[in-house]
Amino acid sequence: MMNLGDTAIAQVKASSRPPRKKALAPQPVKVAVRALQLYGRWLRVSRRGVPVMSGCACGFDLAIELGELDAMILEFLVKKFSPQPRVKAFIERWLVPDQRFGNGLQNMLQEFTTSAHGLADAEVAEILDAMEVSIGSIEAYHG
Repeated sequence: MMNLGDTAIAQVKASSRPPRKKALAPQPVKVAVRALQLYGRWLRVSRRGVPVMSGCACGFDLAIELGELDAMILEFLVKKFSPQPRVKAFIERWLVPDQRFGNGLQNMLQEFTTSAHGLADAEVAEILDAMEVSIGSIEAYHG
């Protein structure tokens, strides 16, 4: 014998709208896009030297130049990632002996926009997080 209640419920379910899909969480920004955004920020910051004495009364103001900033950030990254030998070795490639005219940071960011870097996305994201903090602090200080 057929239960009419079960049949009625089945018909209502069949005729009703399909269940709504849950709203998807926004996709995390891909590392290539983050690297490109950070590259733009770095270019804006690095076009100017960061003043050291901030307008000393003597009329002479020292500034840290691009290559020196580049080297400082890369050296910081090498120390930060020393427990991760693969990541440390990758960063060290961009730290050249005479960094005054080097563009190691820019070149590394450009390589992150391709898939040729050979690191996992999580490793690149960690590097970008650390770089973002450094570049952000320079931006905050430099205005």
